[in-house]
Amino acid sequence: MEGEWKPQEALPSEARLAERFGVSVPTLRAAISELVAAKVLMRKQGKGTFVASHNHHNVYQFFHMVPDDGPKALPRFTLLSFSKSAANADAIRDLNLQAGKEGSRVFEFSICLGINGDPVMLSQITVPAGYFHNLSEKVINEERDTIYGMYQSKYGVTLTRTVEKLRAVTANAYLARHLGLKKGQPLLQIYRIGYTFNNIPVELRTSYARTDRYHFLLKQGQAE
Repeated sequence: MEGEWKPQEALPSEARLAERFGVSVPTLRAAISELVAAKVLMRKQGKGTFVASHNHHNVYQFFHMVPDDGPKALPRFTLLSFSKSAANADAIRDLNLQAGKEGSRVFEFSICLGINGDPVMLSQITVPAGYFHNLSEKVINEERDTIYGMYQSKYGVTLTRTVEKLRAVTANAYLARHLGLKKGQPLLQIYRIGYTFNNIPVELRTSYARTDRYHFLLKQGQAE
């Protein structure tokens, strides 16, 4: 069923879905509620349930850097590099690829994310070529929204969850140059594995975020 309903497309009624999948309406409603909580679906009052879109309207589901002073601002990205190669050991392990097989080919690209023209984060990204068969510099540069929005709209790959490891590091010459810092300044390193439906890993992302004027903000649970 994956890919049957496109981003921002309305789902059929709960009664029709329950009949199609052979479950009761309460069971179907509970499943939809879980997908809404995971931001895979979204409810619109008086209009129904829709497939969520990874665009700038929900960018903070996966982007957690905000200014120390002032309101949140939408990040924009610039492509720094792009290549296709054989997966390294980390990608083979964390993306569940087969070493030495054609299926272990990956695309690797780097982007710099900025807020109001200020470079905030540099991300080095690896994705399996099998899921993103015609990915190119042109495809990425034509994207007007977010990288995850591109995954979803062009390849039907929806990120449903991520697992992240954070640690403190210092900027090398390359990171310092692109982030407008001095070599040796502190950075936050974020190693992320992104998953789609059925718990399938589809992205590795190592990001380096400046911490002089920005911080990592993560909110969990519902406000009472």
